Parts: sequence; C-alpha cells; structure tokens
Amino acid sequence: MQLNEFSRRRFAFWAGFALLPLADRIAANGLDDLAAVATSIAGSDGVDPLPSDVVSSRSAAERATAEHWSVVRNASWRWYERESLIDGNYWKTTGVTTPIHRETGKPHVGPTGYLDERLVPDVMLAPADRKRLGRPILTVDSWQDRQIAIKLGSRALAIEPQDAETMPVEFGDRSQADAGRSSGERRSRHGRPPSDWLLSLNADEIRIWLAKVEIQEAMVSGMTFWTHLTRDHSFDPDKIGGLTEAELAELHGAAHEGF
Repeated sequence: MQLNEFSRRRFAFWAGFALLPLADRIAANGLDDLAAVATSIAGSDGVDPLPSDVVSSRSAAERATAEHWSVVRNASWRWYERESLIDGNYWKTTGVTTPIHRETGKPHVGPTGYLDERLVPDVMLAPADRKRLGRPILTVDSWQDRQIAIKLGSRALAIEPQDAETMPVEFGDRSQADAGRSSGERRSRHGRPPSDWLLSLNADEIRIWLAKVEIQEAMVSGMTFWTHLTRDHSFDPDKIGGLTEAELAELHGAAHEGF
C-alpha cells in the first residue's frame, strides 16, 4: 500500500471541518441534564465505566470559547466525547454521546442525558455511524486528495502502516520505558501533557512517525491546532514548526490517545 493511499483518511478529515460552527453545535438539542452520563455501563461484563467528571449543565457548554471532539473506547463500547474550553481558562469534559457496542453496533439502552449525536462533526464519525445516522458521505477536495511523499534525499519513502504499540522506536528521547507507546494514565488526562518521547520529536520525525501509524485525529474548534498544541499540550513551537494542519490534527489525536 502506498503512503498516499492510506493517508486519504487523514486528509478527508478536513472536508467537513467547518460544517458545524461552534455556536450551532452548542445551541442544538441534547445538552440538558448529563448527570446520568457518569453512571457506569459496565453491567455484568466488567467493561470500564464512562467518565465520572462530565459537566451536567447547559451553562458550562455555553461558556465555551473552544471545543474539541475525540473518539473514546473501552473493552466493549465506543463513544464520542466533547471537551470545552471554559471561559478561555481550562478544558472540561462537557458530554459524551450514547455508547455503541463495538461488536453489535447497537446503542446502549438505559441512562439518558447523553449528547445528541447530531452534535458530532461529520468528519469525526466512523463510517458505520455515518450510515446509521443518515449523514452524508464526505467528499475530498482535490487539495486534500493530493499525493503525499516524504522525501529522504532524492527518493520518496513509501510506507506500510504499522501498529504504533509494537513498531520499533526510531526517533526522539528513548530513555523512558514507554517511549513510543500509549499510556492509559496519559489518556485519562487527555494527553495534557503527552509523553516526554512525543514532546522530544521534531517536525520531520513527527511527520515520518504519523505516516507509519494509524492515529485518529482529534478535532478542536475556536482556536487553531497550533495554539492548542503549544498552549494546552506543551509542545515546543520550534519542534512542530512546518507541520501541516492535517498533521497537527493527527498529532493532537496522538496526544489524546496517550502517546
């Protein structure tokens, strides 16, 4: 598989980025009482509970000056999580959508108060969810569908996707035992900050690593990825200089995945 083939998903992320303005998403239905979200959906199968720190009022979301969405999963369920930047000062989880069973594709039945799935930007939805919700199939603009080549010297580098958890760690600070690996502890704090290893990479190393692995982009609105990554995720501006918006989106996703 050529690099440009499996990179298509990464650039399709941008096709619908601006389809749902922040104000429209906040004003949509489904933001009332989220108290039930904190209840566990583990039941008897022992899967992890949902986040316990979800804001349960509409006012918190309305005070948001920025927000981002990410895909969250545990052993049996997956859902979409929204974080909001409250009063421009701190990030807070302000809702999750109804969990979907990873094997059956059926939504969880029980507690109410989840965010309406209409709030989730099209670009974040998995294909199965897009079909289930009757959402449009995204088209890819020509500039987003361009071929990508990482050049080392005069030759293009064609890369097969690899598992980030098992691939050899080639770059950066490898002094930490979990260098190049994700961490549940870092995921629990939304990658703020990410690992010393990820922070140690320069732009060229980040670009090559992202080209080799499959990382789900995490979306942010109300501020640029650059501002969010340097201000909230502790990235050195000099080290991520030169990365494209698509690469910054994927780097943002890597931080949220616990790398």
